[in-house]
Amino acid sequence: METSQNTAMVGVAPRGRRGRALRSGKTSTKRQVGLSPVKGRRRFSITLSPKSAEAFDWLKDATDADTDSEVIRNALRMHYVLLQRHIEGDTFFLCPANKPDQMVKIDLFVAK
Repeated sequence: METSQNTAMVGVAPRGRRGRALRSGKTSTKRQVGLSPVKGRRRFSITLSPKSAEAFDWLKDATDADTDSEVIRNALRMHYVLLQRHIEGDTFFLCPANKPDQMVKIDLFVAK
């Protein structure tokens, strides 16, 4: 398996309590739009489809995030780093666990 010298490790360290039960029936995260009392912070209101809400809850449990905001901040950090590296010319590959000698290219969605 060949790897690039320009390799970056990106991840989110789990924290908080373990063994959180799956949240059931939660289909949206609602926040008031506007500035929060903490200077420079913005509030958003989002509505998620049931499939997106299920993915959101899976991410929250998998990363052991304490709050919905933590899930969103972690996802934004990851997406930001990946897109910045992609724009700089890096290419991302996934190495399947059952086929360590095979690399699958990951395509990112970027506006041209």
